[in-house]
Amino acid sequence: MISSYYINTSTTLNNYLKTRHLSSTQIYKFVSQKAITSENKVLNLEDNLKKGDMIYVNYSLIEHSDIDYSQYYNFPESINIIYEDSEIIAVDKKKNMLTHSDGNTNETIMDHLVKYLTNKGDDSFLRPLHRIDFKTKGVCIFAKNILAYSEISFQIENNTVVRKYEALVEGIIKLNNYQKEELKVNIGRDRHNSKKSIVLPQNSKFGKEAITIIKPLQSKGLSNNTLLDVEIKTGRTHQIRVTLASINHPIVGDDLYGKYKPSDELMLISKEFRFVLDHKEIIIKSKQTYIKK
Repeated sequence: MISSYYINTSTTLNNYLKTRHLSSTQIYKFVSQKAITSENKVLNLEDNLKKGDMIYVNYSLIEHSDIDYSQYYNFPESINIIYEDSEIIAVDKKKNMLTHSDGNTNETIMDHLVKYLTNKGDDSFLRPLHRIDFKTKGVCIFAKNILAYSEISFQIENNTVVRKYEALVEGIIKLNNYQKEELKVNIGRDRHNSKKSIVLPQNSKFGKEAITIIKPLQSKGLSNNTLLDVEIKTGRTHQIRVTLASINHPIVGDDLYGKYKPSDELMLISKEFRFVLDHKEIIIKSKQTYIKK
């Protein structure tokens, strides 16, 4: 798979790759494998790039999918691709689907996407970027190459991406004029249940700060429940679920932090993921919703 990139500012190849947040090891691999060219010339680290130049990266020389799936592949209707370009691919995930393998099954979104890409001659090496829980629905994103993965991962780690969710919670939450409220809690692992997180005292030396912003969208006609717009400023394990449970408004259908019946669905949707890739803002949204018209 070959991708092209427009150079916005005069620089060297080495400095350009550093601005895309590649490690020294990764940069060396690109150059040693002669994977970057411009005007049919193989580029070295100290080569100068001018504003307006185009460079081309042959990712097949660096990494590629080694799955041989040349026969016709019937892509399942349950996996809805909502965005795809040469750098990333995004799915509007349904409930009860694994993002990537847990070691026990190959029926994952990532496996299906690799087969889908291979069938059309794309040997991209996929990496999950925005992973959501098995029971959570909505936006799920994969990088097609190490450059996209490194740049977006840097933004995730530094909390500069926008991550929004829609959650139906137990009880009525009323804020003045439906304004936003910022919830700050200290989240750590539950010593008695490794699958759960817990809210710790703010002065505890354990745990990490989690910042969640909520805004009520609707409560009328929702059977004593409230529909929330939720934005997370940090990315802790089960952050939304444990934070909302800590204010006595667990998500409907939450089997870890709320009231739960086996027939319940976890009412949580990953609605929007916004980031910058190669100087371009990308906004990916789920069409799934719990809003009643």
